[in-house]
Amino acid sequence: MKHSDFWKKLVILLLCVSISSITMWGCGSKFKSIEVVYNGDTNEGVILDKNNEGFIVTGITGDGKEEIIDDWDIENPVKLERDQTATVAVTYDGLSYEVKVQCSTSELVRIAVKYEGDTAEGTVLSDSNSGFKVTGYYKNNTKKEETNWKIENPQTLKADEHAIVVVTYGDFSSEIFVRCSTSALEKITAKYVGDTTEGTTIRSGDDDVIVTAHYKNGTTERVKDWITADVKTLRAGETSTLTIHYKGEEVPLEIKCSSLSPEQYKAQCESISYNELARNPRKYEGRYVRFTGEVVQAMEDLFFYVYRINVTKKRFFWDDTVYVEYISLDDSMPRVLEDDIVTFYGEYKGLKTYTTIFGGSVTIPYVSAKYIDIK
Repeated sequence: MKHSDFWKKLVILLLCVSISSITMWGCGSKFKSIEVVYNGDTNEGVILDKNNEGFIVTGITGDGKEEIIDDWDIENPVKLERDQTATVAVTYDGLSYEVKVQCSTSELVRIAVKYEGDTAEGTVLSDSNSGFKVTGYYKNNTKKEETNWKIENPQTLKADEHAIVVVTYGDFSSEIFVRCSTSALEKITAKYVGDTTEGTTIRSGDDDVIVTAHYKNGTTERVKDWITADVKTLRAGETSTLTIHYKGEEVPLEIKCSSLSPEQYKAQCESISYNELARNPRKYEGRYVRFTGEVVQAMEDLFFYVYRINVTKKRFFWDDTVYVEYISLDDSMPRVLEDDIVTFYGEYKGLKTYTTIFGGSVTIPYVSAKYIDIK
């Protein structure tokens, strides 16, 4: 019995010493495992070692708790190489975690160039022209817009021509074709779309004058900075001509006045019998007519005149009365008096019904006269 107790006490003593040694010297880890994340620089030449602050090491305890670890180690440091993936083992207190890091530096395989800048005549295609966009394409299937590219043969754009420039970046170059958007002016044309009645005045800057520039490349545009030294006022029966100038080109512009001269107006008037007008007023309404006759009544109110004129000459008198209205703003013209023999020209308006001084109703042909000539 005494020997049995002795051995029990000895075993207990040895266990206590073992537990004490483990606690004192750290022979065991308080973490079940570790996890590692790399958030650092991935460019070519970066060293993956224990001094690299891009590593974040987390210890995980048996009950799932997490704690950041600072005194981890990498026994075999690795340097990142272009287009390669590096593998390092991060260790801590007998635990290890393998991390793969892809180098972000890749080999350039080609460049592409496009031009989005000004294409007007005189534009210089050089290194300082921000219209060039140079894109680099890399072995790892990435791309980016490059800077510090060069143009070895600067060009100046000329009208109706194109320029070819070579853009270089690193060991790569790309040729680009840029066409000048400016074209030489070949000719100009002009037309007038405004009022063409007598008295209308046309001068430089008139919006009713449409001037079109025609270019060598086939394009056209309306231009407004044309000039003319002429100032024209339209006259009845006449055609006025202006000379339009624009950037060294000129073109004549003819504008025909739509108002008729007295001679033209009278020439268009027809001689239609009184009976035809009285019998078929709708057939002739709106036609221009002329008659010669005797004034049997004349009434006036300022510039407005009304006449009754007999237009059929009998042996001893005139018969067949026409109702005539006439407006004249020219007070220098001689007045038309009763018993005058006149020729009048105007537009047939149909029939006119009026009340006589005796209270009766009379319907007769009605003409709005433009001209009245006294015989």
